[in-house]
Amino acid sequence: MEAVQTRHDERERPKQVHTRGGRWDRAVAAERQQAFANARGTGRERAQIAGLPRSTALRWSCRAAGENQGLQAFLETPAGVAFLHRVVVAALFVILFMTGAGLRTVKCFLELAGLAPHVACSYGSLQKIAVRMRRLMPCYERQQRRRLASKMAAKLLSVALDETFFPEVCLVAMEPDSNFILVEKFAEKRDMENWRHALRNGLKGLPVDFVQSPSDEGKAILQLVQNEYEAQHAPDPFHVQNGICRFTSRPLARAVEEKRKAAAEANEAVSDVQKTRAEATQAPRRPGRPIDHDAREAKALAVQEQAAADLQAAEKNRDDMRAAIGGLGVEYHPYDLVNGQPRHDMDVERALHQRLDAAVTTARTAGLPERCLDAIRKARDMVPAIGNMVEFFHRMVATQLASISITGDVRDLVVGKLLPALYLRRVARQLPSADRRRSVAQQATDLLAAVEQHPAWLALDDAHRRFLRGTATNLVAIFQRSSSCVEGRNGRLSFFHHGVHTLRPDFLHCLTIVHNYVLRRPDGTTAAERLFGAKPDDLFAYLLEHLSSPPRPRFARRSAQTEA
Repeated sequence: MEAVQTRHDERERPKQVHTRGGRWDRAVAAERQQAFANARGTGRERAQIAGLPRSTALRWSCRAAGENQGLQAFLETPAGVAFLHRVVVAALFVILFMTGAGLRTVKCFLELAGLAPHVACSYGSLQKIAVRMRRLMPCYERQQRRRLASKMAAKLLSVALDETFFPEVCLVAMEPDSNFILVEKFAEKRDMENWRHALRNGLKGLPVDFVQSPSDEGKAILQLVQNEYEAQHAPDPFHVQNGICRFTSRPLARAVEEKRKAAAEANEAVSDVQKTRAEATQAPRRPGRPIDHDAREAKALAVQEQAAADLQAAEKNRDDMRAAIGGLGVEYHPYDLVNGQPRHDMDVERALHQRLDAAVTTARTAGLPERCLDAIRKARDMVPAIGNMVEFFHRMVATQLASISITGDVRDLVVGKLLPALYLRRVARQLPSADRRRSVAQQATDLLAAVEQHPAWLALDDAHRRFLRGTATNLVAIFQRSSSCVEGRNGRLSFFHHGVHTLRPDFLHCLTIVHNYVLRRPDGTTAAERLFGAKPDDLFAYLLEHLSSPPRPRFARRSAQTEA
């Protein structure tokens, strides 16, 4: 009979909710402690209502009676525990995965915030929570990627590829328009096999067609893009310009420094001659043949004039070379940045050759060595590839517009006005000078206004206009000539590597997830939202939901700090 009664009591006793180590979850404990305090009846009845063992309920009541009022009393309530949980998770999330600092910085933050007496902030305790976060974030990514990809519309994709070293080889692939990282993983080698495996996993499950890739001239990347995916390779203008600038900038700058030093010496010589002449005029005449101050001053002035002319010529050579190198990027566009007119491969190649001819003329005028001319010839070899990229873009536009049913007037309007306007609006944000940005942005605004006032556009309904604008936006995003997004990501990874000295693969994966699903542009969109076209769930809310409440500090430390 007693055994039956014992089993009955165990069956009726509420199930306890514990964390690791046999402790109660702090949030559950606060809720049940509050339920015990608000219940009526005997201690045993109140404990049964709260779902607590009687001894535990009484011990917690004694502890609560000894707590001070104010912050400490608030942090023992369910709302206080939730607030403390949010602060600790936010501190770990931001400091570890967004600033590149470590757990000791988190510990310092909690101590300065006055939360050390209320939460375990030792290195080991914080490390357990951080490890749990690193395990939860890949689960979140798998759920969100599967959910967003199922609703994503099919689209053509450009992917920028590059490698970096920390000190292992790290393969990085990003979609330039959205800045979504498709691949970011360590590999033994940067050969085609590793690239193929990494990119296949990065594109897995996405309804996209990889058609174009801006990158450097790495052999493995070129083979992957052109042979494996049969996509169009776009030469990066930075590498073309850097190939010339690396050989010409230093000699031209050295010439300017030498001429400037010579001009300064000539100016000083003129000042000395004039000063000597003034002193000789005031002093008594010395015996002997008088000094010909006029001849000396004329000679010094001639040297000064020649030094100024040489300096001006050196500065002109430097500026002309800068203009020629910078012009390579200005001409690398499928539309004219001044009037928005389409430019085809022959137009772009002709303009690029003119810029390179100007660079050759400047190099010969400045007397640069032969290796500088070889660098310009090497850059000239990339001109046909740039022309092929521009013509590829126009072919893709024609193919995509042919697949949708639009009339001839609307097609001409989209090709001649809408596409240039959207392209200029995107490029305007990337131009170096404010005047240039305003000029190109104004031209884009004028073209958009011409589109909206056109009779063929006004004859369309709102749904058809939105469809055409969205199609044109996606087509414009195909033309990506620069892999600067990957270079910027490499710099960010270098910052994290400098802070923690080594990037583990699991930590690198978490940094990728934060970049894709947390970081926002000024317009408030994440990289995942821009790529998939839908908002992902909040990663921080996911971590709050799946992480246990922070544990209490050890009793000895908590008592000592409370007394202090």
